[in-house]
Amino acid sequence: MKKYLYFFSFILLIFSSLLGQTVNINDGSTNTLLQIVDEGSAGSLKLPNVGTTIDDIKLYNNGGNLYWGLNQIGFAGSAGGWTHNGTSIYNTTLTDKVGIGVNNPTRPLSFNNQYGDKISIWGPNSFGNILGFGNQPALFQMYTDGSHADIAFGYGQSSSFNENMRIKGNGKVGIGTTNPLSILTINSQNNWGSSVGDGWGDFSINDGTNGLAIGVATAGGGTGDIRFWAKGGTERIMFGNVTNGDVLTSKDGNIGIGTINPSTKLDVAGQIKITGGSPGTGKVLTSDTDGLATWEENQIGFHANLKADITLASNTETQLTNFTEIFDDGNGFNPTTGVYTIVADGLYHFDIKVRWDILSGSVSDAPVFITFYKNNTFIERFFHRVTLNSYNQAHVIGYNIKLQTDDQISIKVQYVSSSSLNVDYGNGTIVHTYISGFKVY
Repeated sequence: MKKYLYFFSFILLIFSSLLGQTVNINDGSTNTLLQIVDEGSAGSLKLPNVGTTIDDIKLYNNGGNLYWGLNQIGFAGSAGGWTHNGTSIYNTTLTDKVGIGVNNPTRPLSFNNQYGDKISIWGPNSFGNILGFGNQPALFQMYTDGSHADIAFGYGQSSSFNENMRIKGNGKVGIGTTNPLSILTINSQNNWGSSVGDGWGDFSINDGTNGLAIGVATAGGGTGDIRFWAKGGTERIMFGNVTNGDVLTSKDGNIGIGTINPSTKLDVAGQIKITGGSPGTGKVLTSDTDGLATWEENQIGFHANLKADITLASNTETQLTNFTEIFDDGNGFNPTTGVYTIVADGLYHFDIKVRWDILSGSVSDAPVFITFYKNNTFIERFFHRVTLNSYNQAHVIGYNIKLQTDDQISIKVQYVSSSSLNVDYGNGTIVHTYISGFKVY
């Protein structure tokens, strides 16, 4: 019987295609079981409504919905739980979950628990790389198809994108810039101080009340200034290692080294070492008029004896030179030139002894001068009169003067007479002419 039914159906199909009519397959009465409909250049298969669900593996129409057994697989405009409205495709039941490679999705979209590429947005390229998402053990991946491409974060839409952050293909990260120059580059907003912008600078670590802020000035007279500041609480900034807060700035602007509670502008718990300014044993740290401190000799002074007679020309100043140095604490005296260079600011005292000697004849009441020069400029002259015949005459002068570092002191002598006159050095055992000086304070 079935064979005859199949054959009859086949004949009807051929006949219908020839005549362009709808073919009905009925049961023994007038109930239509199946329709083959002429759609012009094509045809369709129509299942009449059975009016109820059927608990069997069958394909049927129930109320305009298409079923496979007890499971609805579609209706007009939808199929398999999906709806196509002409422009979009979506889950017919909006709360349904979609599984890709998994039959028990737990989220609106779930993938199987396998490692590798999950979503491809672009590609693959000629190297097989894609732009997309993937995963590996304990690792979520977001990647481009090569090191030439970047990943950007922002808001808006692709055609009118407002970028906030970019990760370059070379690993550099830019916040507020599309061209980071270092591993992390933050584009400064000129928020250089606690009173500028939101008060948290260009970069901060904070809980909304307490934190560290860093700002860079990009405009104005302070362009290029960098500021670190603490905000909230103790407002102390500490620099150190895991065992000590070695350097600290306090809320009131004090700096502590080795202490977290500095009571002065600089509070050091421990010794201080200053290597600049030629440090040495016994030297004293001294400030100049500008407040610049240097190491200075604690004992500064010298003594030198004239090494040979000096013949003077009448009415001509002659500098005392060519000495034998006895001592020179501070290394300021030059025995060849007779010039003393000041090694530290302060008050200095000088003693000069000059012994005048006539070479022949005699002089009576002849004027002689001992003159001090500072930096080759006259500062003080001492006047005497000498009477010489068969014996010599000496003069001793003491002189105090305030001097500064690198000032130079020299001594010149002069006489007014027609006779030849010498400055007598002595005889190698007895000293007749010398110069000495020292720093008083």
